[in-house]
Formats: sequence, structure tokens, C-alpha cells
Amino acid sequence: MTITSLWLILLPFHPADPVIDPIGTCAMLPQELGGVVDQGGKVYGTRGLRVCDASVFPIMPQGNLVSLVYATAEKISDAIKADNKQ
Repeated sequence: MTITSLWLILLPFHPADPVIDPIGTCAMLPQELGGVVDQGGKVYGTRGLRVCDASVFPIMPQGNLVSLVYATAEKISDAIKADNKQ
């Protein structure tokens, strides 16, 4: 079962709570494992579309989520800059 299919099963039972951190909805994993984006944030099967937020974390991290989002943004911005140099 992929993360996406699990999310679709659980979504109707999930309360609409603004306190919940939406993570894992665009998991950064290999496509074969149910991932949605690669390590550069590129969405599989698209061109010119990247995701750079907490939704790329495949599991809920422990600790401060904001610092991880900043680190992910730095990594993906480096990938964007590298792609634009080519």
C-alpha cells in the first residue's frame, strides 16, 4: 500500500484541524515505493513542477518541523540552481 492510497483511505475520517501538520502527502521517496517527488523536489511524471514544503517528508519527524522545512528548501533550491546552469 502506498502512502497516497493510505491517505485517501484515511482522509474521510481525518478531522479538519488546522493544528495538524500535513506531511507525507507528496512523499520524497522512489516512485516504486509510492513517492511523489524525487530528491530535487521534482514531481514524477510532470515537467516544471516541484514541491518544497513539509508534505515531502514521508514520515512525521521528531522535533521542530520548521527547521526541517528550511533545510529541505535549501536542498531543493540548490537542485533548481544546478538545473538552471545546464
